Amino acid sequence: MEILVGRASLRKAGGRLVLVSFNRSHLELFLLTKLAIDLEFFDDEQDAVNSFFPDRAVKRFDLVMPRMDGLNCSGTSRNAAT
Repeated sequence: MEILVGRASLRKAGGRLVLVSFNRSHLELFLLTKLAIDLEFFDDEQDAVNSFFPDRAVKRFDLVMPRMDGLNCSGTSRNAAT
């Protein structure tokens, strides 16, 4: 019930409520009670955040990729003499 009250308050203010990472039994309860009709559900938090910014390009970073500019993490050249 609090979710519906919060959603109504957000809508009056021009906002939206999205729900993230619900387990299957809770989601089924929302579906059975027809409360899911007017709510948005997402499996992933980043997808939920992106739903507020549909035109935003999400940058993906691969932390295991080596730097291509010849520098190591300390900012010194890999080829520098130690």
